Amino acid sequence: MKSLVKSTVQLFIALLLVLHTTTAASGTVLYVTPTPETPCPAKPCHTLSQYAHNVSEYLTTDTTFVFLPGDHSLDTDFNISDISSLAIVGNTSSFPKLTSRVVCSNTDAMVAIANVSHLSIAALEVLSCGQNNVERVSVRVHTVENFRLSSFHLSHSSPLHIYNSAAWLEDNSFANNTGTGCGGSLKTERSNVT
Repeated sequence: MKSLVKSTVQLFIALLLVLHTTTAASGTVLYVTPTPETPCPAKPCHTLSQYAHNVSEYLTTDTTFVFLPGDHSLDTDFNISDISSLAIVGNTSSFPKLTSRVVCSNTDAMVAIANVSHLSIAALEVLSCGQNNVERVSVRVHTVENFRLSSFHLSHSSPLHIYNSAAWLEDNSFANNTGTGCGGSLKTERSNVT
C-alpha cells in the first residue's frame, strides 16, 4: 500500500510539473543558478539573491522560476506580488530526492508571495529562513486564489504562513522548525487548506 501511495504521489508531481511547463510556454521562464559560474540551460539565468534584489525587472503576468540543483543563497527578502500565475519549481530530475535548496544566508530573510491567482511550489527545500525576528516567517503566502504545495521541505526555519488563501498541500515535510509565536511550522489564517 505504501508503494502505491508513493507511486501515486510521484505521478501527481510529474503531472504537476508537465502542467507548469505547458503554462510556462506562454509566460516567462527564469532559471535560478546556485552560483554565477554554474552553467545554465537558457537565459535569463541568475542567482536567487540577484532576482530578489531586482524582482520587478523579471516578473511577467505568467512567471516560472526553475531552480537548478544546488544550494541557492538568499541574502534579502524575496517579494513577489500582483501577478496572475507563478510557479517555483526545484530540480525534478532527482525526484523524490530534493536537490534544489534555498538557504538563507541572512536568517531574517524570507520569501513573501501576495496577490497571485495561481501559485505552485514543487520539489524545493527551504533552510534557515526567518529565524531571527519573532514577527517573521520563512515563506509567507497571502491572498492566493489557488495555491498548490508539493514535495516541499521546510527545515530549521520559522513557519510557513498561509493567509487568506485556498491551499492544497501534498507530500511535504516540516522538520526542526521554530514556532515564533505561531506554535509550529505551519500557520494558517483565514484560509482553506486541504
